[in-house]
Amino acid sequence: MLKVLKQKYGNMQLKKLLKRRHHKPVTISWQDVKHLGILYHCQSKKDFEEIKKFVESLPGNMTVSTLGYSDIKEPEDYQIQPEPYRFFCRADLNWYEKPVSDGVRKYIQTPFDLLINLNQNPVLPLDYVLAQSHARLIAGTKSKTQDHDIMIDTDPAASKSFVLEQIVRYMKMIKPR
Repeated sequence: MLKVLKQKYGNMQLKKLLKRRHHKPVTISWQDVKHLGILYHCQSKKDFEEIKKFVESLPGNMTVSTLGYSDIKEPEDYQIQPEPYRFFCRADLNWYEKPVSDGVRKYIQTPFDLLINLNQNPVLPLDYVLAQSHARLIAGTKSKTQDHDIMIDTDPAASKSFVLEQIVRYMKMIKPR
């Protein structure tokens, strides 16, 4: 009962935040992306491994920073990683599930050229990060609850690596300026 109440209040605060948001997307091609952010729900070590494999395949001239959220009290061993892999968990949230840690705040304020949201279902802490992001362009899957500048329509059961491949594929179709 209390958890439901907290989530309702958190969703209400998120809606207020979204009303005040002034995000102006900037069209950018994949070739022009120099600073990439990846936001995802990390439910298992497999999710992390998919992200890590993708990050390692990117060109060396691209700076990458990932942020994964796990719905656990404390981070697991595999989540204690050096940059570019960041994680946060319930210990980094306030009582209505808004992220409040310095690491998440720093991630939100980073002006990414492109932020890829791999969240296919609403997860309140990740929705807060997305709503406050200073990214120039936000890409993700088509969703009823999340608004992205570029939306890819995929099967909700699609893997994170498949979604990443599709986003990169379509970003490459944008002509560089």
